[in-house]
Amino acid sequence: MVCKKSLLICLAMFLALSGEAGAQGGAAQIELDVLRAQQSQLEQRDILRQNEMMALETRRRADDAVNLMQWPSIQGSPLAASAPLQPASGMIAIPDAALAASRARVEAVTRARR
Repeated sequence: MVCKKSLLICLAMFLALSGEAGAQGGAAQIELDVLRAQQSQLEQRDILRQNEMMALETRRRADDAVNLMQWPSIQGSPLAASAPLQPASGMIAIPDAALAASRARVEAVTRARR
């Protein structure tokens, strides 16, 4: 009977120690999972920052391209020097024959569509 009692005591101690080791192993696994989650969050933040930087760089390049393509001012354009502005009373006139021919072509096209 003594042997059974000591065997039960040894078994209980073994189970208690293995439970503590298992609990410590579980805690270590939880810590490892938390660290992996934090690392994943940091990687996602890094990707978001890189995307923001790329978007800002793209916007800057687009703004630079628009600035390069700006229309010259009227005063600085070659047309301003070669053709002075005429007052409204001196507008260029289109000959009546040219207007009549243009109108006839437009009417012919619209009749053909109907």
